[in-house]
Amino acid sequence: MAEPAEKAAIAETEKEKDLRQFAITRSCNAAIAANDNSRPMVQAAFLINGAAASAVIAFLTKDNIDPIIFRAVPWALTFYAVGVVSSAITMYFMTEALDYWNVFWENIARGESKTIIDDQEKIANRWWLYVQLLFAVSIFWFFLGTATMACAIWRMPLHP
Repeated sequence: MAEPAEKAAIAETEKEKDLRQFAITRSCNAAIAANDNSRPMVQAAFLINGAAASAVIAFLTKDNIDPIIFRAVPWALTFYAVGVVSSAITMYFMTEALDYWNVFWENIARGESKTIIDDQEKIANRWWLYVQLLFAVSIFWFFLGTATMACAIWRMPLHP
């Protein structure tokens, strides 16, 4: 019959095995969920800035455009372009964040030391913070470009 110390060691081994299996499953699920949810969010920010810029360019094909609009167009296009670039950078940062999170879960699955796991978690959290900030920046540039065009249209004189 096994002694209490042996039973505790066996139970700890089973617990470690279960934790490692959870970490492996969690790593796979996290990567899938991030691709399914976060990537379309960033792609949407990318597309709305690009589509808005395209709409402004298409608007320029109209006849008799007021000079106020002509002065606003370069600014709006610049703001939308910066929004597109920040969205593209966000996608890169998201990929990096996901890579760091995968390493975090791999470290747990491999039974690495708590220090290594905690350091990896800090790195992954930092990259994820960059993703969130850049996404907000991208939306801000869209808002600024749209506000620029709206203000220009607002300032146009009304023609009877």
